[in-house]
Amino acid sequence: GLFAQNTTEGLLPVAEGLVRDLEALKARVKEQKLDPQLLLELPAAQAAQIGESQLPSGENIYAGNDLADLAASLEGIGKLTALLRTVVAPVDPKLDADLGAAQAAAEADLAALKQDAGFPAYGTVSPDERAKLAADMAGLAQALDRLPAVIGVN
Repeated sequence: GLFAQNTTEGLLPVAEGLVRDLEALKARVKEQKLDPQLLLELPAAQAAQIGESQLPSGENIYAGNDLADLAASLEGIGKLTALLRTVVAPVDPKLDADLGAAQAAAEADLAALKQDAGFPAYGTVSPDERAKLAADMAGLAQALDRLPAVIGVN
C-alpha cells in the first residue's frame, strides 16, 4: 500500500496488527535473559554487516530510507558501546578513545548528508559518499571487535 499504491488508505488494520505484534514482542523480550557475550559481539557484527553489505549498494530500494536506517543503527550501536566503554575506559584507554573516535566519525559523515527535510533517498548518494560511510562502519566494527578480549569474555 505504501510503495505500490502510494497511499495509507486501508492500512489501518495492518498498522493495528503491527502494534499488537510489537507489544507481544516487547513482552517476550523482557522475559529473555541477556547473554553478555552477545552484547559484546552484536555491535561489531551489526557495524560490519552494514559496512560490507548494506551501504555499498543500498538495502531499501523502494523506500530509499537507508540513511535513516543507518542513523537508527548507529544510535543503537552507540548506546551499547557507551555502556561497554564505562568498563573499557579504565582498563584500555586507547580502545575507549578509538571507540569514541570511530563512532563520532561515522555519525559526522552521516550527518553531513542530512538535508533540511531529513536524509535524501539513498539512490542520490554518490559512490564516494557510500564508500566513506562503509569505511566508517568497517573502522567502527574493527574497534568493537577488540572489546571481548579487553573485557575478558572470549
